[in-house]
Amino acid sequence: MSRIGTRLGFMALTIVAGVIPASAQGTQTASLSGQAVDRTGKKLEGVRVVLSSPSMQGQRIILSGEDGRFIARLLPPGTYTISLSKEGFESVTLTQRIGLEQISSPRVTLSPVGSAVVEIVATAAGADKAEFKTAINYTKDAIDSLPVNRDSALSVAYLSPGVVQSGNAAQGEIEIRGAQGSGNLVMVDGQNIMDNLYGGQRIGTIFEAVEETQVLTGAIPAEYGYIEGGVINQITKSGGNEFSGSVRWDLQNPAWNAYAPQQSRGSLPNNLTDNRSVTFGGPIVKDILWFFGGYFDSHPSTPATFTKTTGRGPGGYVPPMGPIDYIQNQSDYRREMKLTFSPNSTNTLTATYNNSKLAYNRSVGAGEEAALAQFATTGKFWNLSWRSILTTSLTLTARYGTKEQSLGNEKANPLSYFDGLIISRANGAYYGSGYWDHTDPMFDQRKNKTAAIKLSAFWSAAGSHETDLGFDNYVGTIEASGYQSSGRVDIPGIGSNLDMWRIRVNTYDPLSRKFAWDDGGAYMDVLQYVPDKLTTNLNGLYINDKWTLDSHWLFNIGLRFDWYDSKSLAVGKVASASTLSPRLGMKFDLFGDSKLVAGLSFSRLQGRPLESTLSGATYVNNAVSYRFFSNGTFGANSDVTAAGNAGAAAESTWYDLSRLNKASNPLQYFDTTPGSYSYTNAALNVTFDPHLKPTQVDEMQATLTYNFKHPEMGSGFVRATAVQKTWSNLQDAIVGQNGSVSDPSGNILDINYWTNSSDAEKKYKSLELDGQLQRGAWFLAANITWSDLRGNYVGEGLSSPGSGEFLRNYDIYPVGTVNYNWKTHNPTGRLATIGAQSPLAYNVQASHMGENSYGKVTFGLNYRFRSGQHYNVGRTYDVGTDVPNLAANPNSHDITVFQFADGRRGTGVFNGFANLDASLQQDFTIAKVREKAVVGYIKISAFNVWNHQQQLRWDTAYAEASTLGDPWTPTNSATFGKPRSASDFAAPRSYLVSAGVKF
Repeated sequence: MSRIGTRLGFMALTIVAGVIPASAQGTQTASLSGQAVDRTGKKLEGVRVVLSSPSMQGQRIILSGEDGRFIARLLPPGTYTISLSKEGFESVTLTQRIGLEQISSPRVTLSPVGSAVVEIVATAAGADKAEFKTAINYTKDAIDSLPVNRDSALSVAYLSPGVVQSGNAAQGEIEIRGAQGSGNLVMVDGQNIMDNLYGGQRIGTIFEAVEETQVLTGAIPAEYGYIEGGVINQITKSGGNEFSGSVRWDLQNPAWNAYAPQQSRGSLPNNLTDNRSVTFGGPIVKDILWFFGGYFDSHPSTPATFTKTTGRGPGGYVPPMGPIDYIQNQSDYRREMKLTFSPNSTNTLTATYNNSKLAYNRSVGAGEEAALAQFATTGKFWNLSWRSILTTSLTLTARYGTKEQSLGNEKANPLSYFDGLIISRANGAYYGSGYWDHTDPMFDQRKNKTAAIKLSAFWSAAGSHETDLGFDNYVGTIEASGYQSSGRVDIPGIGSNLDMWRIRVNTYDPLSRKFAWDDGGAYMDVLQYVPDKLTTNLNGLYINDKWTLDSHWLFNIGLRFDWYDSKSLAVGKVASASTLSPRLGMKFDLFGDSKLVAGLSFSRLQGRPLESTLSGATYVNNAVSYRFFSNGTFGANSDVTAAGNAGAAAESTWYDLSRLNKASNPLQYFDTTPGSYSYTNAALNVTFDPHLKPTQVDEMQATLTYNFKHPEMGSGFVRATAVQKTWSNLQDAIVGQNGSVSDPSGNILDINYWTNSSDAEKKYKSLELDGQLQRGAWFLAANITWSDLRGNYVGEGLSSPGSGEFLRNYDIYPVGTVNYNWKTHNPTGRLATIGAQSPLAYNVQASHMGENSYGKVTFGLNYRFRSGQHYNVGRTYDVGTDVPNLAANPNSHDITVFQFADGRRGTGVFNGFANLDASLQQDFTIAKVREKAVVGYIKISAFNVWNHQQQLRWDTAYAEASTLGDPWTPTNSATFGKPRSASDFAAPRSYLVSAGVKF
């Protein structure tokens, strides 16, 4: 006879398709750590516990120890049937979903045979008191029930508290609790797939193949090193003892969508795009060898813009016109394969392989379609993992894998008509040819190799302990020539096959392909490739003990030791350092029944040594640059005077572009004699503190969680989390105080010295409230975040990760001479990051699953609110020409300083926004094959249902100050406070129609 009873939260155990808060351990598995007692509270030894799940090969059978505890580690995430039996007691069976990197710790009271009641004290696995970390897990079923863009893991991560979109989202970045977008870790099936420079996900994965996504934001365990933000952790499907699969089409058409202000209906092409996904998995040998595979392809055409000149104005002058709409065509292919081999109940070997390619025409400052770059990024990764149960109290996990990326132009733009690029002084746009080089001698290569091993022991002493001892290693390599165009030129005395990057003219007309010249402003930029490779080796050794003292007190004691070194093939050692990071936590269960649990943690995090920063002292992506100026032999100004874009001459005085073609030897118009040109060599005048430490973050976190089950309201939890983070060892460059070197042409170059800045400041604090409710067919999840990010250091820019702030940029030069007060122009205040950092943000998701005569019906809502982002009100001025000491130094002529209005940072506030997305899915049975249903479905998702067209941003530019002493009298630009394009408005309403078959 088997009876199941409940005291608290038992219904919460069956939240299968929900959004589950969790904590990560880095092994892509789940854990069970329960206890069996009798009705008097006596701990029961020898209770037989049997675990079975569609996610697990075979069964797992364990026995409880002297303390009544039964522990099962290295479980595949999934829904488990857990059966407990002991002679003389009623058997107990419970169902529990244990998600990715979650722990479930039920306390089961067994009653004598014939008794009518069995007590189970438990919560949803993610809200379990044994977890110290802050994270939320999103199962595939949960995401499928909501209106969510199916682009990447970022679409899922945005639903979490403390997570905001980065300005470099196109490069895979995301901002978590105030950290830079490059300060996170992204994993798929345990493999680090981060872009080496941006730190985000740029390798395409198959959304339909993802089983579960975890977003870890705080109290990060010692197992994780070299992060300052959070972790995005995904696992893909593994197959099973039954064959399963799916075919899915996601249909979009820009013509279905609404259009934003400053966007024309005609710019939206009537072009149906179908994203196709196919998955299939099952047994090769039941309970021993499973397989899973997936395929995805997509060819969307989406509206985009670039600045274009469309013709000549009065007198021949060509005004900049734009932005101009164009269609961005993409081709996206992704493939995946996974094998899971379990020869017995104690060993599992998993192998994962993925490759992808994304190609599209991209605008990088293009002024015409001939200058669009034909950009492509290819990637692949593979990973092997081994999980072994050595004894009943000892487990071992080991992992090894690699990731490879290649980025660049795969072909020339067929519309290109010039070697190199033409850049217009009038509007800064590029013409003639696409940016980057399809004949690049070294495409941008970004690779990593990772390895990890962990030994876990379970033992008793003053309670119970789970102790992990582990080691991990990351080796990242980057190579790139830095060439920017397909033009080639030979220059005697310098080199051959150099990259003729760009020639600057005064004004250019792409219609006639004629240009206006200006001897005073014309130049040619030429790049010289020096073979190099940067290798960064990160190592970590850690120990972490989770100590359960009794039913009230739990502790986490962890310590991590990290060391790294970075070396260049051409330059040698760049930097190296070592760090110690304590990770401490405690939990107190007020009543010992998991209802009300308080937690406190301290984590010292060490950010990743950014390869984007460390490569600054190498030739990787830093070709030697020469700028040759006009020698005055070309001719008189033909159109526009140097004083401004006025005084246009007749069209007949413009020059034909053939005069600058390679066949016409454009070098004859530039001075290439030694000493006459400027020279840039990053490996010559950029140096690093040889013991440069990673950025350090001290995080304090306090939590209070209440788990509930009410017969009318349902089951779930509410949680409050207070967070405070303080950064130190921020990396920045000092210029003007560390000497100089001479370049080959005799010019003196001042050294840029990168070190851990004691002047840089950054602090983040927040209060997060989140909760979940499962009530019958309804599921509700909500979170709200109040946050405040302050300091004087952002450290990154758009398309420039790890760029620093240059707080001390010629403020002292020569040594001992103060030119300006750096603190005045770098005040501490609210930071305006490149991301969507809002002081108030909340997310609400709701779903309902019902039935009609056709089958299951799922309705989903996703509501988002963001208060306005802060921006800096101010202007720049050129200290390089205004300060006498700097005016005499040609290296500092381009140095500008930002002047904040009223000396305050972040005083401007953009508008906030609110969006509601909705989806409706109808399932229907097509057929049954061997008693297995083949189900079809149609889903319609509407994003920004009410088409709320908020203006989110506007032009914030002020005129530049003329001198250092100018008083603050704001002079707006002509477009200040006005929207510049459709991108300054909220995304208009759009639709996604999905249809498919699954079995």
